[in-house]
Amino acid sequence: TDFAVARYHTDGSLDTAFSSDGLATYDLAGGTDVARSIIIDTNGKYVLAGTAGSDFGMIRIETSGALDTSFSGDGIFTIDFNTTTETGYDVTLQTDGKFVVVGQTVLDFGIVRVQPSGVLDTDFAYGGKLSIDIGGGTTDEARAVKIDSQQRIVVIGIGGSVDFAAIRLLP
Repeated sequence: TDFAVARYHTDGSLDTAFSSDGLATYDLAGGTDVARSIIIDTNGKYVLAGTAGSDFGMIRIETSGALDTSFSGDGIFTIDFNTTTETGYDVTLQTDGKFVVVGQTVLDFGIVRVQPSGVLDTDFAYGGKLSIDIGGGTTDEARAVKIDSQQRIVVIGIGGSVDFAAIRLLP
């Protein structure tokens, strides 16, 4: 199980200019990798986020389908919160080109900010990573992230296993 991407023409046929057949897979962690979100960055490159093994994972790929080696040296970046299970769910792009990825770190919201070069933004939170306990020891899942008009980070998801939860962070 790897990240998988397919690119289509507007008529529904595969675009063979992308990875020669319109399809591409990317192995991030050698185990189970699951892409859950895709955006296009300011340079027109595709950025995918999700889960790489038991960590958050990201890749940036060229429009040709090749990994962008200017991102994290090989196009692949994994983020470890040092918990047993971490699941990445969504990625968004700030106006300054930085990426924000959200998900779950065992029981908490997990939020990371990544530089355009594919390294943690150490000016954000605690070395680029933040865990927030919403439900007091029950399962919390950050499922979506957006940047508002004042560049604040808005995260929504599930708090306390069953409730809707929303947080807003300063940049």
